[in-house]
Amino acid sequence: MGNTGKTFITYLSLVLFIAGILSAKSLNERYAANFTLKDTSGEEYSLSDFKGKIVILNFWATWCAPCLREMPDLEQINKKYKDQGVQVIGIVVVSKLEDVASTLRKTGVTYPILYGSKKTIAAYDNFYSIPQTFIIGRDGKILKRLSGSNSYSTFEKEIKAVLMNE
Repeated sequence: MGNTGKTFITYLSLVLFIAGILSAKSLNERYAANFTLKDTSGEEYSLSDFKGKIVILNFWATWCAPCLREMPDLEQINKKYKDQGVQVIGIVVVSKLEDVASTLRKTGVTYPILYGSKKTIAAYDNFYSIPQTFIIGRDGKILKRLSGSNSYSTFEKEIKAVLMNE
């Protein structure tokens, strides 16, 4: 990809990020929209399959550098807090399907990666920027929305807060 293409993607990402901030609404106390999506091997998952767990639902794209930076941190969170009922789920959107496998090899994630769509994005308030992360309580309510790239320490702080308030 030439410099013009990289500049365009950087500009587009910035515009989408700003639009996402401007359009963000408080989702707290709303139930997360259920979905049924296929993973990279064709197996179907529904959000309702994870009822009783704290779910970190992360929307990302293969071309999104901030998304790729946070994926190894999400993998660490998934491994560290799995025994406490925390499950990370990645939903890939706006990406070429053939790029997903190589991206997963590079990031090393093992948590479920599902193929999302415009319908999935619409169910989560039609956000305009990625990454978008939703922390969903064991009861299915959205507890927190994190826009943009986040670090391990941010994810851990949010998970610890949820676990302490149970």
